[in-house]
Amino acid sequence: MQRLFERLFLFLLLLLGLAGFAMAENPLVLDNRSGSSICSIRMSPAGENRWTGNLVGGLGECLYSGNSTTVPWNPAWGETAEWDVEISYGDRGTVVYEADLDLIPGMRVVADAADVFQAFPAAIDWDSLPRISNLEDAIRYIREVTEEDMPDHIPMYFVNGFFPKSEDLLTGSIITSWSHDELYRNGGTTRVVYSVRYYPGVRVAKAYLSDDLSDLTEEEIRLYKAALPVVREALAIPSELERELFIHDRVIATASYQKVEFDGKTFGQPELSAIGALLNGRANCQGYSDAFNMLGRMAGLKTGMWGGYFDGGAHSWNTVEIDGVNYFVDVTNDEVGAIFDNVNYYTYVYFNAPREIMAARHSWNRELEAGMKFRERIDSNYFYRTPEHFAGGRKYFGATYDSAAAGLDGVISGYQKAGRWTYWHVMVPYDDYFYNVNNSMKYFMKRFPEHRRISMNIRSHARWPYMFCLIVITPPE
Repeated sequence: MQRLFERLFLFLLLLLGLAGFAMAENPLVLDNRSGSSICSIRMSPAGENRWTGNLVGGLGECLYSGNSTTVPWNPAWGETAEWDVEISYGDRGTVVYEADLDLIPGMRVVADAADVFQAFPAAIDWDSLPRISNLEDAIRYIREVTEEDMPDHIPMYFVNGFFPKSEDLLTGSIITSWSHDELYRNGGTTRVVYSVRYYPGVRVAKAYLSDDLSDLTEEEIRLYKAALPVVREALAIPSELERELFIHDRVIATASYQKVEFDGKTFGQPELSAIGALLNGRANCQGYSDAFNMLGRMAGLKTGMWGGYFDGGAHSWNTVEIDGVNYFVDVTNDEVGAIFDNVNYYTYVYFNAPREIMAARHSWNRELEAGMKFRERIDSNYFYRTPEHFAGGRKYFGATYDSAAAGLDGVISGYQKAGRWTYWHVMVPYDDYFYNVNNSMKYFMKRFPEHRRISMNIRSHARWPYMFCLIVITPPE
C-alpha cells in the first residue's frame, strides 16, 4: 500500500511538472508594429496604479519595430481584463493606452502606431472545437468557418501528432495572408490561432450581400462602387451561364496581366487583388481570380477561389458550382488567346473546365477538394459544349465537332448563314494534320475562296485529346 501511495505521489508530481512545462512554454508575446523602437512596456490594472516592471527590460536594448519578444506568464494577469499600458518609445516619448486585454498564456499583445490590442480573442472554448488529425478535415473546417463568418482569428485544435504547414491549409482559400500563434503543444496535441486577412474582393462581396459596408476600408469602398454597375449588367442577364461568361470577359477586358514577384511582404499590393484588376487595370492571377470571385458572388453565382501550380509555377484561379458540381475557371490563362487586327480574342479553354482539361497543365493539392464534388469530364456547361451558341449580342459560345474537317466545314456553313463578320471557337478531336495551321488554312480556303481575310489560331497539349481552334472571318472589302 505504501508503494502504491508513493507511485501516485510521483505521478502527481509528474503531472504538475508537465503542467508547469506547458505553462513555461506559453509566455506572453509582445509584438512591436508601431514603426518606432520601444524601450519600455509597463502594465497596470486600469486605474489602480499597480505597474509591472519593464516587460522588455531584459533585452538590454529597445525592441525595434517589426520585432517581438516574450515575457514569462504571470497567472495573476488572467484575472484582469481592463489595463493601462505605458509604452516608452525611443523617438516620441511615453504614451499610456487604455486597453481591453483578456490575457491567457501564449497571447500576442500588439503595439501599433495608435493602439495596443490582443492579436486574437482570449475567450476560446477549446473544448467545443473539433479535434482534427488530418489535412482533409482541417481544410474542410477552414472552408466552413470562413464561408459562414469570415473571422479574423481562427483557433484550431490538432491531435494525434498532426500539425499542417500553414500554406497547405490556407493556400487556395479566400484568405490572402496569415500568421499563427502556437498556444500549446504537448505530446501529439497542438492548439493554434491563425490570424488571417481576406481578399478585398471577398470582403466587398460579403458587404454587398449583407448590405453592410461599415467594415470596408476606403479603398474597398472604391472597389464596391466600381463593381456595382458591372453587377447590375450581369444581373440583367437571365441565364447564369451567360452571366458567368459576361463576368469572365469583363475581368479580362478591364485588367492587363502584371507579374508580381512575391517576397513575403507584398500582400498589400493592389495587383494581388480585385483592386488592381478593376480599379488600376493591372493584376496578377490573384487579382484576376479575386475580381471574378467577387463579381460572381455579387451576381448570384456560386464562385470560389483556388490555388496551386500552372506549368510548375504558383498560380491562382477559380471554381464555380453549378447544380451541386464544381468546375474550374482560369480567367488569367483564358486571356492568352490570339490578336488579329489589334483585337484580342480569348480562348475559353478554361471556362467551366473539368478535371480532364485542367490536369494537363494545372496541379493542386487534391485534399483541397474536401467536401466538394468536381466534374471529371467535359459536359454541357463547358464553353465548347454549351447548347447556347449566343451569349448576348455577337458573343459566341464555342461549338464541338467530331472531326477537324467537320469543324472547319461547320464554320463555313455558320458564316454563310450569318452573312457577316464573325469569329468562331471550335473544339475538335486532336488531328496531327490539321494541328498544322497551314494545312487547316489550305483546307478552309479551298472551300471558301471568296474571302481574303481569314485568321486562325490552334491550341492543344500532349495531354489533351482535343484541339481548340479560333477562326476569325472578315468579309472582303
